[in-house]
Amino acid sequence: MGLDLAEVVIDIEDAFDVRIGDGWDGTVGGLVAEVLRQRKPGDGPCLSGLAFRRLAPSLALVAGRDEAAGRIRPSSLLAQWPERVLLRRWREVEIDAGLRLPERPLSLSLWLAIAAGTLGCGCAIGFAVLGGGASAAWIAGVLWLPLSLTLAWWLAPRRLPRGVGTVGDLVRASLPLNVPRLERLGATAGEREVQAVVSRIVAERLSLDLARVTPEAHFVRDLGAD
Repeated sequence: MGLDLAEVVIDIEDAFDVRIGDGWDGTVGGLVAEVLRQRKPGDGPCLSGLAFRRLAPSLALVAGRDEAAGRIRPSSLLAQWPERVLLRRWREVEIDAGLRLPERPLSLSLWLAIAAGTLGCGCAIGFAVLGGGASAAWIAGVLWLPLSLTLAWWLAPRRLPRGVGTVGDLVRASLPLNVPRLERLGATAGEREVQAVVSRIVAERLSLDLARVTPEAHFVRDLGAD
């Protein structure tokens, strides 16, 4: 088992609280079968249904309208919430829903703000050294640094996770992080949901398009895992 495949297996073990040996056939479907073999069937609600029912009221809370929870559907676009507000209250949504949400990647605006701050600070110090001495250089640097950090903050340094455009997308992206937690709340992971969670973990870990991760795909021959 190479390093890429070892990382995938560890992620799946953590997601489902199972231990995967070496007896599976090297395909995505074989890995799904190994997960299902170690799990007991149940009759509770599905993972995604329970996750949605917990997430919808929390998103309504961010919108400031409790009555909006009943109007939120899996197909509802996250664009209806101001992105800056939603991202700044991401942790609040997590706490209220009792779920882990996918990480928000750093946006280009943060790097631009840092670059602008660094360049401006360097120019200010250089100008002060040439024209006003070391004390002026120190004052210029101290004044410019908070300004650049403030700029980085107001430019919304994070963005929505890749591929997350609707509430349903957010639920699906959250499932790999919450399987044991949702099952403790009475949910049951059926074969289709195990397949969906495994496929998403594989696609994210190996940086693949989700459509390539089929049950028949072999990790080494088809997906390029080492």
